[in-house]
Amino acid sequence: MQVEDERRAKEEAVEGAAAAERRGAGVLDELEELRSQLETAERARKAADSKLNDAQEQITELSSSVNSLTNVKRKHENDIVALQVSMHQA
Repeated sequence: MQVEDERRAKEEAVEGAAAAERRGAGVLDELEELRSQLETAERARKAADSKLNDAQEQITELSSSVNSLTNVKRKHENDIVALQVSMHQA
């Protein structure tokens, strides 16, 4: 009976070890998948950051252009008013 108990305990231990190895392999597979997903997400984040920086640069350039054109428009409007005043005085 003791031999039978020991044999059963050994079988249970072997089965438990095999199950633990399977779980460990599953966890390692899942970990590798998560690492891959993290790398993909990191690349996507970097690409989005790059696009954001490009868009911010474009906004800055366009704002500068708008300001410059507004100043030119204002100057032309002032020139037109000055010419109209000159014409009325002549």
